[in-house]
Amino acid sequence: RLVVEATARPADTISALQTLDVTLDAPTPLEAALLGQARGLALRSMMRLRDAGEAFDAAMAIVEEHHLWEEAARIGVSRAGNHAFAGRLDAALEDLSLAQTRARGTAKAEVQHQRAAVVAMAGQFEEGLRTATAALAAFRRTGNQLLEARALHNRSMMYLLTGRVRPGIRDAKAAIAAYERLGDEAGAAICEHNLAGLRAWNGDIHEALRGFNDADDRMRRLGVAVGPGADARGEALLTVGLSVDALELAMAAAEEHRLAGARLLEAEALLLGGRAALALGDHGRAASLGEAAAEIFDEQGRSSWASRARLVVGQAQGSLDPAIVESVAGELNRLGWDEVSNVARRLAANAAIAIGDFGRARSLLETIAHGRSGGLLARIARTHARATLSLLEGDNAGALKRAGDGLRLAHRHRRLLGTLELRSAATSMASEVVSVGMRAASANHDLPTLWRWSERARIIEEVVPDSFVGRERDLVAQHRAISAQIDAEVLSGRPSHPAVLQRRRKVEALLRDVEQIGPGTADRVEIVSLAALRRRLGDRVFVALSEMDGQLMAFRVTQSVVELRLVGRADALAARVDHLRVSLLRLLRTPDDQTASEVRRRLAALDGPFAPIFGADDSELVIVPVGRLFAMPWSMLPSVANRPVSVAMSATRWSEAPAPHDLAQALVVIGPGLDGAVREGAAVAKLWPGARRFSGESATASAVERALQSCDIAHVAAHASLRPDNPSFSAIHLADGPLYVRDLDRLHHVPQVVVLSACSSATSLGHRGAEVQGMAARLLARGVRTVVAPVLPISDFATIATMEAFHRGLRERRTASDSLARARSLIDPADHASAIAAGSYVCLGRAS
Repeated sequence: RLVVEATARPADTISALQTLDVTLDAPTPLEAALLGQARGLALRSMMRLRDAGEAFDAAMAIVEEHHLWEEAARIGVSRAGNHAFAGRLDAALEDLSLAQTRARGTAKAEVQHQRAAVVAMAGQFEEGLRTATAALAAFRRTGNQLLEARALHNRSMMYLLTGRVRPGIRDAKAAIAAYERLGDEAGAAICEHNLAGLRAWNGDIHEALRGFNDADDRMRRLGVAVGPGADARGEALLTVGLSVDALELAMAAAEEHRLAGARLLEAEALLLGGRAALALGDHGRAASLGEAAAEIFDEQGRSSWASRARLVVGQAQGSLDPAIVESVAGELNRLGWDEVSNVARRLAANAAIAIGDFGRARSLLETIAHGRSGGLLARIARTHARATLSLLEGDNAGALKRAGDGLRLAHRHRRLLGTLELRSAATSMASEVVSVGMRAASANHDLPTLWRWSERARIIEEVVPDSFVGRERDLVAQHRAISAQIDAEVLSGRPSHPAVLQRRRKVEALLRDVEQIGPGTADRVEIVSLAALRRRLGDRVFVALSEMDGQLMAFRVTQSVVELRLVGRADALAARVDHLRVSLLRLLRTPDDQTASEVRRRLAALDGPFAPIFGADDSELVIVPVGRLFAMPWSMLPSVANRPVSVAMSATRWSEAPAPHDLAQALVVIGPGLDGAVREGAAVAKLWPGARRFSGESATASAVERALQSCDIAHVAAHASLRPDNPSFSAIHLADGPLYVRDLDRLHHVPQVVVLSACSSATSLGHRGAEVQGMAARLLARGVRTVVAPVLPISDFATIATMEAFHRGLRERRTASDSLARARSLIDPADHASAIAAGSYVCLGRAS
């Protein structure tokens, strides 16, 4: 019974064995061997592989000494599993071969069952599937329900490895039901983890994340190691683009496996970490992790996995050879890992297109397009391959049609997701499909179609989650209270205690788990046409930037004309923006003539490509940036220095902005730790009779949240923080803790104008093709017409004059962009801090 329960309740088994060690005076050889086997199985379930190996070796010595060959076969099967986890596959297969000669009856099927797992760990997935099926048939003939449940579980894992989603889900459900009937909680929990991985492959992300969370909780409660399931969860996180989470999970799992001596699992976790780092753009770390994984795989003789790890290194170093990648894809395909081989084929196709080897690219894309996996994500990949293939064959109409099909599938996937960062990351799939549509429209010289696809790169679908209640609300309150303690320590100059930071991370992890399993809602966006945009422009000049094949293009739209102009290399222009920001920050720290001259040179270099597009008139300029250009202080460019300028998230969002109305009721909020904000708030409040004012202890998150719903204009002078790893935790910091981006989703009414007079609060966290994230962007998504905020970290004292002049303009019924332009003109250029502060403010949304 203990041998049976060792994997079902490992912690209880260890406790029972300790009791038996005391009470059994002289166990028989068979009893001693069985107790050793049970101890080894329990330790293996807890990933204490070295201790488990010693227990199995001791048990094997006893049965061999007393010629207990049937039991020797079963212990050999158990020890083989331990060898496999530790990466000693040759030793595992040797144990199984010996066990096969000793086994009788059911034990022979147990050998087959374990062999299926070992050959799969060696990368021979199809053989693993065949062997698992044979073992299942044998167990069914014997009528052993526990072994049948384990065989179903084993085969579901083989289906997962070979990308066969539906039969895998069927087997996993049957195995869970059997485990639960037999009272094997650990088996059910581990199989739930496997089922979650299958659901992730199928695109059922909510169910997958819920399954991972529930399974992890049960496994921890039972003392079963969670680490071996990290790869499945990591794959799910990578699938939806939560690369930061995947990297964190992979590094924790790799360390756990290293300490347990599980070399193969350590290498798999390192490979997962390398892929996550690559997705985050951390190429140095990706290459390092990929090389570490490849070294272990080579050591273990797993050439296919080593090749896959080297693909990550090649991607990170920009040195992919399409022929080599195609060879790796073929090897993965022969092993039965169709989905992963298609990922490699896609890399090879992209590399082939880049060097002009279109014949190879066509062959690779055709193979992807003819795949049969039924998962939603696989269908998106196939549609993308077909669209790209049509484009290569000159069938631009076919490419547009197939890209449209792919975009609809991507929309469907995104509608399933409820969390802000899940939705935004998921749009990266859609953006790749959109890029094919843009190339096809460009090849057709079809400007209206190119415009629509350009807008689709920005407007995927707007999703606003429902108000949070219950556990989520309680966790948000806990997180806010801990953050308030940390804020207080930061403002007083004391370092936060590591235990407090750890407590906040734990609450944050629980909160994200709750969020990620909630369904999303979606409203389809009708993209504004060029004709409709022109009718709404008045005398404005509208410039929408887009990236295609590495080039930055600009649509210049006025009432009378639409032009498409090439601006330059997108990465080079983004780098210039980064360099300008560094120079501006240096000028704030060391305001000398040399640094000021450097800033002027960098501004002139950036202004050169844009000035002809922006034009020389004094009408309002509306700019729709892309990527890192959202961080650009546009009004500092010499060609538009005295001109009203506003920044829109997209033409569609700009055209849908709510109608303006009179600004009557004002709200002024002053956060803690900003002495200049007190003076700024007092100056602003004087300009708005009857303004409500919150400062000191009254400026709490709940009070400000309520007040935002009953004002026309809100001026918030408080510290702000951006969270690239989790945008919904970006926040404004108030007396009792942060007001989060997530809190904005509960507002039933929003002001017409919001001023965020805090460091970098206009800076957006953008994903390619995704909705732009951050406090300012979220306010616009909730219906605020205009957000005025800086894109640089500025002094709270340097903003006072600009903000006072800006609000005076609004009181005189000027537009927000005109008021900000006039406020800038009043600042002395020699006062570098004030001039940079004034120039860093942007009008986001509809500014007039």
